[in-house]
Amino acid sequence: MADKTYFFISDIHLGLESKETEKEKEQKLISFLHYAKNNCNELFIVGDLFDYWFEYKRVVQKGFFKTLAALTELSESGIKLHYFIGNHDFLHRDFFEKEVGAILYH
Repeated sequence: MADKTYFFISDIHLGLESKETEKEKEQKLISFLHYAKNNCNELFIVGDLFDYWFEYKRVVQKGFFKTLAALTELSESGIKLHYFIGNHDFLHRDFFEKEVGAILYH
């Protein structure tokens, strides 16, 4: 049985600070996600990836597209994504499950 590697991230709070700070924070996160793609089997997002997430039935808020794309790429490469909804993740519907490929835990 091969060993598995698990990565955990939490409380990133994308969208909390100034535009410049958020751009830098997002780039660091994307670099980490690219590293994770080649170095782990499963990624656990343990709440509050975004400082605020609100999703309607057919509309998703704009912003942090690069993060969403990197997470989708990770999922499509075979990395299992687990997303535990945090207290700043106000309304999650099925976007992360259907479009990103994550398993949501409410």
